[in-house]
Amino acid sequence: MDIKGERIKAMLPLYYFLLLEPNSERSVTEYERLKSYMDLGVERTSPTNINVSLDLSADSDFGAAEMMLSLNKAASTIPENEDKSELERFTETNRSVFGILGDMKGDNKGFWWEFYVPMFADFAEADLVEPFSYYISTSQGEEAATWLAENEEDFNRFQKWFEK
Repeated sequence: MDIKGERIKAMLPLYYFLLLEPNSERSVTEYERLKSYMDLGVERTSPTNINVSLDLSADSDFGAAEMMLSLNKAASTIPENEDKSELERFTETNRSVFGILGDMKGDNKGFWWEFYVPMFADFAEADLVEPFSYYISTSQGEEAATWLAENEEDFNRFQKWFEK
């Protein structure tokens, strides 16, 4: 999917992998790959100018999610968001991606819509994106581990959802 320029389809298996293996040598690499997809097509050219580039020739099934992802990245560079940590911005991006995928699901059919989208859309609907985001970020250092320890109730809700 990466070679085809289908960013969302490249990201969904990475989210899933990190859910299964959040803290390993491989997860460090794949987490960085996931983050790099989030940054694609957005470039700050000056303090007041941000260029957003979208490949409209790519997968039209996820076009709206692609656009939202780029706009979300651009919004993360504005002064109001500069004080947020990298993991807070990561969580907000995930919340946006999963929410729009849920909104887009409708009557869409196919592997991506039937395997990946329902689970991630459920995370958004059940308000579990934050514990999910910190859980899959455990390979990134102390901030994620600290958040999980300080928000044990939220993480337990996430674990219970996953056990269903």
